[in-house]
Amino acid sequence: MSIYRNENDITGYTPYGARARDELDVAGEFFSRGGNGLAAFVLILPLDGGNALRPEILDQALEVEEKLSTNFTMFNPATNQSESYREFCFSFCEINAPFVQFASSYIVQLSLAKSGAEINDRIDLSYPISTFYNRQINIQPHFFGLEFGDNSVGPDVEENSTAIVKKTRISNLKSVKMLSLQLRAERKKGWTTQMIKDFELSITQYFERDFVSSHIRVLTLSPSYAEAEVR
Repeated sequence: MSIYRNENDITGYTPYGARARDELDVAGEFFSRGGNGLAAFVLILPLDGGNALRPEILDQALEVEEKLSTNFTMFNPATNQSESYREFCFSFCEINAPFVQFASSYIVQLSLAKSGAEINDRIDLSYPISTFYNRQINIQPHFFGLEFGDNSVGPDVEENSTAIVKKTRISNLKSVKMLSLQLRAERKKGWTTQMIKDFELSITQYFERDFVSSHIRVLTLSPSYAEAEVR
């Protein structure tokens, strides 16, 4: 038996006929093409347990998003080249775009408010729907542990500050405990299940072993990681 590789099936713990299996099949039809695709979730928490709506936290979260999109690669048998997520994705390439847009805009708006300048009134960073120049974006998948304020001006601007003499309503969010990013990709021709597992696990291994930050802690979750953990 030692010559055989031990494989774990995380669906094997669910009884046949269970509703969860039907729901998994429906999700698979939507997210997969030609077999199970890639799915990796990344959770970002401030090391001090405080508010994630701070420039230093959002800045590093944006760096994490950039690493996810460019630093991890999958081999493409058709081109004989390794490709980053940004290069091989074709259906869910903009899955983190709402977070990137919100975080970048929040940092700029907060800087304007702190300097006493008027913020851009064509940008409304509200939850669950933010508006950027009349374009509405759903930001719900990216923010958890929320505290709301009717006239939030950001965590570093005092309510009686001269910086809020002008319009300074940045967001209805006062505090956020956790940020979330994800990678999704439909299966491409030539990919094997092991290639997908290796890609997903490489993300976990990097953030567990190599990633260093003085501001944030990064946790990862993927089907491959779950399988490895329950063996």
